[in-house]
Amino acid sequence: MKLLSVIPLSKSVRKETLSYFSIKDVAPGTIVSVPLRNKVIDALVTEALDAQKEKGVIKDASFALKKITKIKGVSFLGNHYLSAAQDTARYFGTTVGALLHLLVPQALLVSFAKLTPRIPRPESKDGIRLEKVIYQAPLNERISFYKTFIRESFAKKKSVYFCVPTLEDLEYFKDALEKGIETYTITLSSETAVKKIITEYNRTLTDEHPLLIIGTPPYLVFPDHLLGTIIVEHESAHSYRSLSTPYIDYRTFIECYAENAHIKLILADTLLRVETLWRHEARELGEVAPPSYRTDTGSHIEIVDMRRQKADGTRVPFRLFSKLVRDSIDEKIKERKHLFLFALRKGLSSVTLCKDCGTTVDCDVCGSPVVLYESKKAQVNRIFACNKCKKQKDPNTVCRNCGSWNLVPLGIGTDLVERHLQELYPDIPLFRIDREATKTRLHAKRVIENWRRSPGGILVGTEMALLYMPKIIDTSYIISFDSLFTIPSFRMNEKILHIILALTEKTHHGIIIQTQNPDEKVLRSLASGNLIYLVRDEIAERKLYEYPPFATFIKISFRGTKENVTKEKKILQEMFHEYSPILYQSYTPEKSSLQKMYTIHATIKVPRADWSPGTLVPHGSIDEQLLALIKSLPPQYKIQVDPEDLL
Repeated sequence: MKLLSVIPLSKSVRKETLSYFSIKDVAPGTIVSVPLRNKVIDALVTEALDAQKEKGVIKDASFALKKITKIKGVSFLGNHYLSAAQDTARYFGTTVGALLHLLVPQALLVSFAKLTPRIPRPESKDGIRLEKVIYQAPLNERISFYKTFIRESFAKKKSVYFCVPTLEDLEYFKDALEKGIETYTITLSSETAVKKIITEYNRTLTDEHPLLIIGTPPYLVFPDHLLGTIIVEHESAHSYRSLSTPYIDYRTFIECYAENAHIKLILADTLLRVETLWRHEARELGEVAPPSYRTDTGSHIEIVDMRRQKADGTRVPFRLFSKLVRDSIDEKIKERKHLFLFALRKGLSSVTLCKDCGTTVDCDVCGSPVVLYESKKAQVNRIFACNKCKKQKDPNTVCRNCGSWNLVPLGIGTDLVERHLQELYPDIPLFRIDREATKTRLHAKRVIENWRRSPGGILVGTEMALLYMPKIIDTSYIISFDSLFTIPSFRMNEKILHIILALTEKTHHGIIIQTQNPDEKVLRSLASGNLIYLVRDEIAERKLYEYPPFATFIKISFRGTKENVTKEKKILQEMFHEYSPILYQSYTPEKSSLQKMYTIHATIKVPRADWSPGTLVPHGSIDEQLLALIKSLPPQYKIQVDPEDLL
């Protein structure tokens, strides 16, 4: 009989390993099925001991040892992959099992019996110098480089894993890169059929010809023994972050894996993250070519001053479209060009204020500002709705503070832009993409296809539309995004840059930006066509305030009733007092209850070298005391390392 230590492949188990027994011999590295509570889960065996020699341990155990349910077979997870998972799990304060549950495609575990057994191959990369490099260049230049690089890799008998953040990126780069090498190109994503996943997995074990694998991060688990390079395309994309627990950044795992496996890593984008550019300046990362900070994509950027208060004190009445935008739209419609109008939010107006006392109209459930929408109900023209908890509110409401009916909608949403266009151009085909109008990926793609077939058609959309847009736009118009400048986030300039740069890559002629903040340095840099000074300013500011990459933020959150949150706030203060946490409280929505819910956030700032494995930072380490405290928190807590925002 064998006493087994296993890593449970489950995000709901807080322990790193569990113990079971088996009457059969089971070698470390085997995948088994084990009973856990009222279900059966997969687990990875890390240690197998002779039960006869461990009688004392079994006797002193505080629990009854259970028998494994099934031996599935030798694991398809290589040693380098597991080492990277361990480094990544420690960085994000989670267990290896929870991380693997997120990383490993379930199709491989469900169809385990159909997988070709992985044959251990002799390691031959010890003497190879690891390369981690950046490539910042316009999209067309990157594609030209990729085509040449992939064929050079094939000539050296090396495969390339081309990692993309979204399904739309996968489809785009498949079309751009596979010409001439279709036979040796594999595409893998969450939409790939299970049968194809198994077929392609087995192919990577048997095909001796190098392959181009274009896929999302989870498919790095594929055992391509010929893999020589991983390219992380669109490196700045938010989609590389997981949306559920455990909250990780796939880019961190990819770098850990490349380091452990001695695989060349290329981080590529039109504009890389500020953290990545600083690492390049600090010589932690090399380069394919000197990074380009020019925005010469062929799209001229023009900024329109929409401030209503002029320098001479006169006040201009509100206009949704400036004269320049109106004249441009008129001209392009006559030329039957494809146009795109961008608005930051959906709805008619993103906020409504009382003109008498200035109070915001908020949601009765969660306290968030409500958005004004066109109503689909025949008896009501408009409706207030909360984007967080989806609660609707009577449009005939009065101010909760002073009882006034004098409520004024502010902000510009896609509904409002679309309605004005319908009034101005009743005969022009209009299309819209946002979370309200296009709820599914398939629906959004249908809208894009209909727009493509309509010369002179106008597409209205939020940031969501950028995922699907082909490069058929003649002119783009940013109607409203000024509210971004009011958000207190150290990453906001980056966000604005990436929105506009994404538009420049899809627009042939020009981009017109309407703004009440024409003097913002982000816009001035874009208009000048050179971003290097802006990036240097961003790095200098982050260094001054010790923001990433000069420190690592760890954000711990707990949601509950006011009484529970008050109690947990004291616990957090006591647990982490050595790390001087910053604590703040906020309202959060609860869809299933009318009870007001609260969230307490504790943010801890740690020096970068004290919270980075050596695979990421030279001479880096993880603060073991802090890690133990984080991992001791119950599952009700939300742990985010290097969060997108601090609020």
